[in-house]
Amino acid sequence: MAEHSASRHTDYLRQCLRQDKAPIGFLLSAGCGVAIRSSGAPLIPDIAGMTAKITAALGASKHKEPFEKLLATFTGKSPNLEDLLSRTRALAAVAEPGPVHGLDGTNLRDLDEAISAEIAKLVGVELPDERTPHRSLAAWASSATRSAPVELFTTNYDLLFEQALEQVGVPYFDGFVGAHRPFFDAAAVDRDELPTRWLRLWKLHGSINWRGGADGGVYRTFPGDDASAMLIHPSHLKYDESRKMPYLAMIDQFRSFLRKRRATIVTCGYSFGDEHLENVLLQELEGNPTAAAFALMHGELDHHPRALALAERRPNLTVIARDAAVVGTRREAWAADADGKAMTVTLGDFCALGELLGEISAQPPGEAAHAT
Repeated sequence: MAEHSASRHTDYLRQCLRQDKAPIGFLLSAGCGVAIRSSGAPLIPDIAGMTAKITAALGASKHKEPFEKLLATFTGKSPNLEDLLSRTRALAAVAEPGPVHGLDGTNLRDLDEAISAEIAKLVGVELPDERTPHRSLAAWASSATRSAPVELFTTNYDLLFEQALEQVGVPYFDGFVGAHRPFFDAAAVDRDELPTRWLRLWKLHGSINWRGGADGGVYRTFPGDDASAMLIHPSHLKYDESRKMPYLAMIDQFRSFLRKRRATIVTCGYSFGDEHLENVLLQELEGNPTAAAFALMHGELDHHPRALALAERRPNLTVIARDAAVVGTRREAWAADADGKAMTVTLGDFCALGELLGEISAQPPGEAAHAT
């Protein structure tokens, strides 16, 4: 029976991450915060954990009645946090002439603010001082002189990557400029004329430190500021210009990166649950056969049917899970080692990926072969 070699494909990924000539990017999502433990619990809960905590908090608050009405609009499924925010904003867009499902515009705006405030409480945490995979990634990013900047795309709202980059001393650009009240500058994002040693940090779903100003601009603020105008957007719905511009600019950067010759994108903590983001990834991989994507999945391959189905259609999308992989559209289990022992690959755990990046950053960079 044909099988994939765990050591061969892990070594190939290592070589891709060691190269300093081709563009390298990461797409990092909720699983990255879960990988760090604090007193035995995840530093930041996953989407299910956050949903449970926020549901309990709102159910015991002054927003209980409108929140229950919002929940009643979902039939046949249990909504997660992102569903709740998306539904709240979709209803708010049509509620001004009159109530929808018993919810008027004020109810829905209050719910939006309350959900956003609860998100900020859960994800507004400090990165531990000890070695973390976030710091390992930051150290790797600064370990070589690169021809193209490292680009970090994340759907997370937290500030853990910002903290890690600043702890290690890695300069980065996130689309905002200024010191007193940094503002989002779409033109600077589009032109991208900074030195390649500056990492690019693109927060695809917004951030707990983004705020919409009364003047229609978007500003980066400080933790603890009023959450009423917080800009987090877990779906691709377009609400108004203040929400629309950062989202579209970030997605455009994702598209632009994937269109670069020999671009390599590595995903971790991403479950392929964002349909719009997933479509962009697949469209650009199809349009650019020189690009390569490595999806590092936590646990067993069968736990990720969506990623599995997509990789079986796209030869330049490789899915690597604990027990098996899809390489060149072919799914196979990992081959046993010389002693017949079953092999496993744990790179879908962000801590394991951090260890790999730590190993690489301690070695001199070199150009590597690239999948086509």
